Amino acid sequence: MAAPSYLIITSRAVGGMEKRLLEIWQELAGRGCDVRLVIPGPTYRQLRKRPDLAPLARLEARIQLIDPAGTSFWHMLRALWPIVRTIPAGATVHYLLNIFPFVHSWLGHRIILSWVATRLPRLGLRKSAFADWLMASLSFRQADVIDVLNPMIEEKLARRSGLRRKLNVTAGGTFVDLAHFRPGPCKMDRIVFLGRMEREKGALRFVEAIPEMVRQLAVHGLSAEFVLLGGGGDEEDAIRALLKTEDYRALPIMLGYADDPSVALGPAKIFLSLQRSSNYPSKALAEAMACGCIPIVTDTGESRLMTGEAPAEYVPGAFTPAQLAEAVVRILALPAEAFARRSEAVRRLAQDRFAIGVQADYFARLYGCAAR
Repeated sequence: MAAPSYLIITSRAVGGMEKRLLEIWQELAGRGCDVRLVIPGPTYRQLRKRPDLAPLARLEARIQLIDPAGTSFWHMLRALWPIVRTIPAGATVHYLLNIFPFVHSWLGHRIILSWVATRLPRLGLRKSAFADWLMASLSFRQADVIDVLNPMIEEKLARRSGLRRKLNVTAGGTFVDLAHFRPGPCKMDRIVFLGRMEREKGALRFVEAIPEMVRQLAVHGLSAEFVLLGGGGDEEDAIRALLKTEDYRALPIMLGYADDPSVALGPAKIFLSLQRSSNYPSKALAEAMACGCIPIVTDTGESRLMTGEAPAEYVPGAFTPAQLAEAVVRILALPAEAFARRSEAVRRLAQDRFAIGVQADYFARLYGCAAR
């Protein structure tokens, strides 16, 4: 009988990284792959409260909880050791970001490291910077397989001696529930921005461009609804103050938050993904594409890896309000049939690239597990 695999999540907070890998773990369990989950008790209890992760309750026999006595990495290692030392030789052990140092090769384990960060630690004079660099360097050397989320990180790691043969780029980058995120029965002239109101995501630049978009649309006999969904971030106060000014009060702008983004995305025609440095791998963009929204994307970093061959519109990273407005007009001025063809092409690309099965197949290959 083949040895099981172990997914070890040490995070105390629940973010997109943890949720993504847990959904993959659930998918693999449904296929009959023997993958055990090791996770801190507080983190697991947070996850159990999420309705989208309700199936966790049915898999509790495959879950092992740890209870670190403190918040440091060393407290986590002390809590992990009783489990790590009982993992059988030949098993695959999968970590996020940092590996339990030195012991796995001695115990005969095969190690997968998922590097999901958008940067690599740099050697610095501060103690914390040196510790981060050292732990990452040790983890890269000890791993048998390195799963990299960002292709630009793969390029940097490939330059390091002995790492190229270990590297794999996460298939698709992200995935969405294609049955839930789908085009609405009737598309409307709605433009959606979804995400935190922060400088990197271009939230304030979008809002500042709305008057110009309204003006250019009116020149062509068009109008649109502008939907900004999100909260928090370093630009939220400035955005809320701007929307209260005289120039904005009469404009068709909706500001809010949606527990289910598909409600706003399904009927929308346009989705804005305006990151300054990179739009990869944007789950919100993938969800919008699954809903048949034509994306307007800043042409920066790995953004074209997300949109692929889809008929998206691109604007410069440092776009002007006029450039963004022109892209909006090009989409909303399309005849109904032409828009429907482009929307369907975007949806098909999302189905091909962002189905959960694509990423589950990738991790099944890394684990070496076959469905029963």
